[in-house]
Amino acid sequence: WDDLIVGAPYQYSNTTVGGHRRHGAVFIFLNRQSYFHTPVDEVSGVELFSYNYPETFQIITPPSHNCGNSHIPGFGATVTKLGDINHDGFQDFAVGAPYEDNGGAVYIYHGSKSGKLQKPTQVCCVYFKYSLFLIFLSEFQ
Repeated sequence: WDDLIVGAPYQYSNTTVGGHRRHGAVFIFLNRQSYFHTPVDEVSGVELFSYNYPETFQIITPPSHNCGNSHIPGFGATVTKLGDINHDGFQDFAVGAPYEDNGGAVYIYHGSKSGKLQKPTQVCCVYFKYSLFLIFLSEFQ
């Protein structure tokens, strides 16, 4: 694979809002020169993931925005690729925060040549409160 993006919705972060720390993060591992290694454990035969290049590693924490800011938004609960939505030649992705301001938010990030991301290019505030509950209930029918 080229790069790896991992969501960590309960990651404790240094970002604060109203004196409260905000939880959640997204970890981005850039595989610029095939830095990913998957050695096989000799005992179990399982492939292990290793990554030893901190200069191509980034952590994104929940940004402040106009939707309201809860201190446990679940930022990183979902991460999905979007393709190249701004047609710049780099892949873009979305990050979900289902508990942001008791409704939810989706953050859109555009990839770049440097691979470094600062702020989302778009924040979509939504009200998923009951629709997520109904999806959960439908799993048991």
